[in-house]
Amino acid sequence: MTNLLKQYQFREVSKILEQHHSVFYKMWEFGTPEFTDSISTAALVFDAKSYKPLKFQFNPTFWEELDVESRSFLVAHECLHALLNHGIRSKELKNSVENRAVINIAMDLAINHMLVYCFGFERENLKIGEMGCWVDTVFKDIEVNDLLSMEEYYDLLLENDSLSKLTLMSSSDLLSELKNNDQKDSNQNNDQKDSNQNNDQKDSNQIFILDDHESLGEIDISELSRLILTKIDNYEVKSLENQISSIFPGENIASSLLIPPKAKLKPTSKWEKIVRQWKRIGINPPDDSEIWTQISRRNACLTSDVILPSYGESDENEYCKSKLNAWIFLDVSGSCIALRKHFFLAYDTISTKRFNKRMFVFADSVAEIFERKGSADVGGGTSFTAIKDYVDNEVKATGIEPDIVMIITDGHSWHPGNYPFPEKWHWFLEQVNHLSTEVNYEKYFNEQRRIINTKSSAHLLKDYFALES
Repeated sequence: MTNLLKQYQFREVSKILEQHHSVFYKMWEFGTPEFTDSISTAALVFDAKSYKPLKFQFNPTFWEELDVESRSFLVAHECLHALLNHGIRSKELKNSVENRAVINIAMDLAINHMLVYCFGFERENLKIGEMGCWVDTVFKDIEVNDLLSMEEYYDLLLENDSLSKLTLMSSSDLLSELKNNDQKDSNQNNDQKDSNQNNDQKDSNQIFILDDHESLGEIDISELSRLILTKIDNYEVKSLENQISSIFPGENIASSLLIPPKAKLKPTSKWEKIVRQWKRIGINPPDDSEIWTQISRRNACLTSDVILPSYGESDENEYCKSKLNAWIFLDVSGSCIALRKHFFLAYDTISTKRFNKRMFVFADSVAEIFERKGSADVGGGTSFTAIKDYVDNEVKATGIEPDIVMIITDGHSWHPGNYPFPEKWHWFLEQVNHLSTEVNYEKYFNEQRRIINTKSSAHLLKDYFALES
């Protein structure tokens, strides 16, 4: 294959990817296509230290057998594996040798249906369409929802022992099938034979896994997000997340891709109003002792032969060495897509002079963020139980309790009601955008206060941080 032909094929893929979503197109342009016989179909490789850190690897023979729509589908497929952090998530499953094939099928099932439902690819237009992993080709004997997450498909595959009923096609068989399809398409006088062959194929339990997933587990999602977001606007990633989470509630873009860079904002003292005993805990008390070595400001205009003592004066902003240890949890669930930037900006306005801040993000689980560089592999819906369990486990493991727990959220979730040391918990609730406009928000807010715990405190976020319009 000549370099000129390669460049033409890559440009064709770029045009189609841009039609499906700009993030696919920009990731493709951000990366480097590479042909190698070391893999049977395709793979995604990431090396943060290289000049072009993202590599889309293809077997050259496999690539040549595909049409442009299938090539574009394949590239978008690879992009979603990375964005959804499937590599790290798959390691958390029962990752034995026997289960590896099950995990690979589960990943492909989630990605393939997502590309059809969320991004406009049409299965019938794909040359590789009927041979891939789809609900109707994998689950022959049971009816299965095709809007599930990778983990949900994995559980179903194990429960129904579906792998024993399937035959995974080898790369040579796959190439032969692709060539046969070409021959069938070119044979215009054999329509009935084609129909019978298609029916035989539909009844077959042969499937193939579209790509090699082994290198996915080596992708550092936080480092990838840092590099990608230099080329892709954050709102584009949020748009992609919104399209996915609206249809596939169990699948979410890795949260570190949605964490905005730190803004240059001045801290505000409004947050300190929630603490009622600063003089005892964090601020030096006034010094009322007499001092003879310093002229009292009130007596400064008197003649020099009059000597009166002054009194020690301490600035109310003079702090003790000890500060409050604040554990701050930011909601990054699907319902907070439009609010995430504001939540992180609110965090940045909490003063480090009075608080030792620890940043956490949460949805259906919790992850700590270290200077915007930590991995934040959480997703799904808001779960306050996840925060409660995390705080419980952290306190048991370290023996250190937070002085204050601050949760910045839209407030829309179930509360377990038995939070540890609830008097330390403060909830900063934003108006819930996805509720009906007919809902009385004041009533909703008061209901949230009651559900949380009478010992906890609920606040309106807008009273402490002015959100952008």
